[in-house]
Amino acid sequence: EYQDAVMEFYTRHLNRMDPWPEELTRAFELANLDLYVTMWGNTEFNATGTLKDFDVSGELNRIDVPTLVICGEYDEATPQACRDFAAKVPDARVEIVEDASHTGHLEQRDAFMAKLRAFLAGLE
Repeated sequence: EYQDAVMEFYTRHLNRMDPWPEELTRAFELANLDLYVTMWGNTEFNATGTLKDFDVSGELNRIDVPTLVICGEYDEATPQACRDFAAKVPDARVEIVEDASHTGHLEQRDAFMAKLRAFLAGLE
């Protein structure tokens, strides 16, 4: 039941494509789960690993380069959370990829790349 619930979360907030693209499936196949469990824990919904108390959000104001924070409309890193973090970075820009979740670069590749290209063009 837990794994079913995880997959439901993933299909809403990680990748909304059906079936998942080969790039994503392969990434899961190649993932170092021992490292993941050590650093994060047995479940991504409850950090118990070495990163559980890691927080550098108070240091974001030290970033002194133009910064793009990009996420999907249905991302597990919610648009509001991305706006909140970007607000702490002096020269940050937030872009939301519509009809995408965490893997907007796979789900809405053209829209994602257009936002990335526009950001990079603004750096010239």
